[in-house]
Amino acid sequence: MAPYYGEAQVLFLVFGLNLLSIFFNGWICGKIFSYLCIRGFYPHMTITLTLLVIATVFTLIAGILQILCMVKRTERYLLISRILTICAAIFAIASIFYLYDNVLNGIWSQRISLLIAGMVLGISIYQLSNIFYVRLENRKTA
Repeated sequence: MAPYYGEAQVLFLVFGLNLLSIFFNGWICGKIFSYLCIRGFYPHMTITLTLLVIATVFTLIAGILQILCMVKRTERYLLISRILTICAAIFAIASIFYLYDNVLNGIWSQRISLLIAGMVLGISIYQLSNIFYVRLENRKTA
């Protein structure tokens, strides 16, 4: 069994939690995509929502690519998946930092998103260390 088989399930869990934080009615103005959030806190909530949606889409694509690697028994899409996971972590963390920097109000949805950003960052660090480990092992056997 390949060492990356568990990553797809975690990526889909992160995707689901990202959706929960986006659609949850716990932001400073209710739902983040409501008229009050979009217009009342313009441009802060719009930028935060955009960054969270981009992170969510990147996480979904990375999870699908991980599933393709398992189904096709190849590592062809593994590097792309890991790069997308790193990008998702960057966008998720940037959205929360941007929101806290500009709005500065701690409500549950932001904490959920911060947890998700930490999870994605942890996956990214694990994936990068796994890439370096595999490359070093291949160099030793060659």
